[in-house]
Amino acid sequence: MLRARTNLDRDGVRLAAVSCRHGKGRGRETECTDAHAVVFVRRGCFVRSVDGHEDLLDPTAAYCMNPGEEQRYDHPHADGDDCTWLSLDAALVASLWGDDPTLPSGSLASSPCIDLEQRMLLAAARRGGDPHELVERAIAVADGANEDHAVAVIAVVVDRFDLVRDAL
Repeated sequence: MLRARTNLDRDGVRLAAVSCRHGKGRGRETECTDAHAVVFVRRGCFVRSVDGHEDLLDPTAAYCMNPGEEQRYDHPHADGDDCTWLSLDAALVASLWGDDPTLPSGSLASSPCIDLEQRMLLAAARRGGDPHELVERAIAVADGANEDHAVAVIAVVVDRFDLVRDAL
């Protein structure tokens, strides 16, 4: 069973706490998303399959969703999981991710700093914090996930360049 509680919905930003209590095993159905979102795993683990690619996700990871993607979630255990779902409208996504409203596919490393920020954001939203401040913080969290992703991509490129250089 999937349950979502929206804690913020304004200015193109939606923030929700999502709890999944599906049993252990392969997901039974494919779900289609209709939003751009960055999802941070707060507790538990699961496998997300999208476009033929599978990622094992736990609290050290986040992932992105794009409208129209078909996805399935498989659960290696029966303990459930909890996530923070941060949805941004297409214009915000484009402004944060390089003028392209398509978020990266695959999992994103969630640094300890970004993990703490998204948890603090959700806690502030649950307490009824100032909506304008919450929107700004949500955008900063999404931007931080983008920066963490960019740093990881650059590190892979540098490592591959070093391997090629050493091979020559």
